[in-house]
Amino acid sequence: MPLRDAARLACVSHKFWRSWRCYPKLDLRQETLGLNGDLISEVDNILKNHSGVGLKELIIELSSCDKVDSCYISSWLRIAVTAGIEELSLFLPHIPEEEENYFPCSSLLNGSEKSIRYLDIGISAFRPTAGLGHWRSLTRLYLSSVRVADDELEGLLYSCDALEHFGSPELP
Repeated sequence: MPLRDAARLACVSHKFWRSWRCYPKLDLRQETLGLNGDLISEVDNILKNHSGVGLKELIIELSSCDKVDSCYISSWLRIAVTAGIEELSLFLPHIPEEEENYFPCSSLLNGSEKSIRYLDIGISAFRPTAGLGHWRSLTRLYLSSVRVADDELEGLLYSCDALEHFGSPELP
């Protein structure tokens, strides 16, 4: 069932609402949700109503928005990025250099570094720190439009034991 229809049904049926809270794949892009309004509020509402339990794949694309407050991103990652998540794709608006600590990398340190196999980041201010953990399962790492220092990238790559692909995802 498409995400949009599942969300609507969850509003009507209490039983379906409980199952919605454990929906395994959330694709939160404007075209997927079919929204023309406030995308940030909709994504916030969907993630606050999802338990994070059973979530295997999360895609958040807000690159069409002017700006997303970092408190939203931190809150969303605390909810959705749990131990057991396997695929994470985040595409956020361009961040000015003065806000380079915009992305809360520490939100990825809650056990998810043991289960994430696919990480696709499109955030201009992704600053992986030395304590980002040991990525045992990560096989694919894609960074696009990311401002990252050589030593930070080296530290991140060094912590990825199973990495098979690094670069840009292949376009369909």
